[in-house]
Formats: sequence, C-alpha cells, structure tokens
Amino acid sequence: MDAAPFAAEVRRSMWAILPDARRTLLLRAALCEPESARAAWDQWAAGAGGLRRTIAGDHGLRSLLPLLSVSLRRAGVTPAEGLGDAFDAAAVREGLRRRTILRLTGDAVRALEGIDVLLAGDVALAETGWPDPSLRHCEGVELRLARGDISRAADLLTAGGQWRSAGRPRRGAAAGLTLAHESGLRMGLHDALLTTPHYADTLADVRGRAVELDLGGVRVAAVSPADGLLAAVGHMLVWGNWRSLKSACDAFMLARGLSAGTWAVVVESARRNSLAPALAGVLNYLADELGAAVPAEVRAKLAEIGMDRRGREAIRLGSARVIRLRGPAALRDAPDGGARVFAWRCALAPWPGLVRWAYGAAAWRTPLFWLLPPLKLAARALIRRRPSASPPEPG
Repeated sequence: MDAAPFAAEVRRSMWAILPDARRTLLLRAALCEPESARAAWDQWAAGAGGLRRTIAGDHGLRSLLPLLSVSLRRAGVTPAEGLGDAFDAAAVREGLRRRTILRLTGDAVRALEGIDVLLAGDVALAETGWPDPSLRHCEGVELRLARGDISRAADLLTAGGQWRSAGRPRRGAAAGLTLAHESGLRMGLHDALLTTPHYADTLADVRGRAVELDLGGVRVAAVSPADGLLAAVGHMLVWGNWRSLKSACDAFMLARGLSAGTWAVVVESARRNSLAPALAGVLNYLADELGAAVPAEVRAKLAEIGMDRRGREAIRLGSARVIRLRGPAALRDAPDGGARVFAWRCALAPWPGLVRWAYGAAAWRTPLFWLLPPLKLAARALIRRRPSASPPEPG
C-alpha cells in the first residue's frame, strides 16, 4: 500500500486514540527542543483558562509535571501563577516515589522467589526507555506470570500483611488480579502483556526477549524495549487520547533509542499481533507532530504491511471503547460526519464483538448495552433541567 494514503487512513481512523491538538502542545512542551517547547507551552498556556485550575482537574497533565519541569527550565520558561516551584516539587516527589516503588518491587520479587515473574507496566517502561526514569510518573507495579502461578503469588505477597487483595479477579483471555500495598501502591498480577484484540504472543514469547534489571540488588526480568514500545501503543489503543500522554512519552523515549535490529523485531511483532496499523499511526504521529526519530524504512515497512482486517478491527474496537468511556466529550470531538456516526453507534448500539472484548460480557448481554446509554443520557438531561435550590436570603 502506498505510504501517503495509508498514513492518511490510519490517522483518520485513530482520531479517538491519538492526542488531540491541545495535548499535542503539551507533549511538544515536554519532549521537543527548547525553542519548540517554549512556543508550544506559550500557546497551550494562553488557551488554558487558568493554569492552576486546569492542572488540578487533569490527572494526565499532572503526571507530566516532572518532565515538564525539566523541559521548561531548559527552555527558559517560568510557568505563570507561581507554578514553577510546584513543577519542581513534582519532580522531586517523583524521584522519591521512584525509590519507594523500586524498593517495594524488589521486595515483592524477592518474596516470589521460585516463581518466574516478568516486570512490565510503568516501572519497566521507565527503567528501560527513559533517560531519567525518575521523570516518569509511575502509578503502580505490573508483574506478568503464568496463569497457574497468579493465585500462589498473591498468597505469598498477602501472607506478610503488607499487601491485600483489591478488586475482583479478572478471567477470560487475559487473567489476573490486583493487590494494594499498605502505602497505597497497587500491583497487577496478569498472565498477558497486552489485552488488545488479536494479540497472540504468549508470555514465553515476551520473556524470550526480556532484559534484566537490578532493583536494589534484586535481579528481575523486564519487558524489552521492543515489547515496551508495543505496550505503549496498546495502552493508547485501550485508553485513547484523553489518558495517553504518558504512553505517547513512552513511545517517544523508546523510539529514539532503538537499534535497526530492534526495529525489525518491533515491526515483525506488530505484524504478528495485528498491531501494525496502530503502531504506524502512533509512529507517524510522533514523527510528524513531535519530531521523533522514526526511521523512514520502518514507516515504509508498516505501510507495506497495510491495513488488514484484523489491524483495522483492533483500531475500531479500541476507538469504540474509548468513545464509550469518554461519553459526550468524544461525540463532540469527532472530526467529521462519518466519525460522528461511528461515535453514536459505539455509544448507543455497540456490537457483540465490542461487548465481549471491552467488557468481558457474553453476547446475549449486548441488548443491555443498547438500553443503558439512552437511559443515562435521559437521566443527565433531567438533572440538568431540574431547577436548583434558591440561595438563602442574607441575614
């Protein structure tokens, strides 16, 4: 397939997944060279409508503060409203938080001696892809292990009293459960790297490409940069443009450090797991919007693979899940009539394949997903129309 038409088709189909214009400005401010970073920050801040309030209401933006602190200082920018010190404090806190997370992760791996575990998620991405791992906000720890070892690992960790079960176990194609530490840190124990549609690599496949990390004297296998890049793309596919700032940064950081041989592994793995079109969309975005160092031959190879049925379905299901999570905001952001029709279809009448993948529900429950959204919209409309209580008279 020709590169230009393929790139246009992928970009058009991933409108709900790739960062929008406002978030692209934030990413430029965090990742680009000083002059571009300064211009992007000034443009973003001018439309923020109050920096302090905007930052307080956006978790994704707050997770970028450590990286923004370093980038803006390098660009000679002092954030308005006295937020420069707050940005610097966020960077210091993240450095301290990293030490705690690495210590707790090392303790957990030590407690699971005898069980083959693979470090994935935030910690693995930070330690294998970021030049300064302390600048990446890590929300929790992710361990991958065989399905038959999940319950035993949970029992070993909770036996000490510091970890407890949090939430119901997940079953199906990707099984797992979540633990919570007494400090508030969460740990996921799962048996698959990704839950994207048609992801085929086994845990043994991913482990065969793993790298080794030293967590304070504890050696642990971690997801390789090649698999980390696909994991970042998969996270964007599942959570979309409203929660993908960190994943976009992960992909940017990892892409600039890959060798030609590793790029070949990435492309082949993407093809095998029906992620080639999504990977192409993310890499094209990083190169075109953020100036990321993506080799031209990699983009050409992904265009050659093209948009097959499974790759298109992966993007379609990911977009649909994001649209349903975002609700009315996603409907407003649809770029054209075709996208709006698709968004309304996702919101009001999801198809059985989406219900099975996104919610783990049986096909017979699909009608429930057709009935609930209209009822929720009607309830919101009634709430908006209900007159508010009159304020009390003074005195």
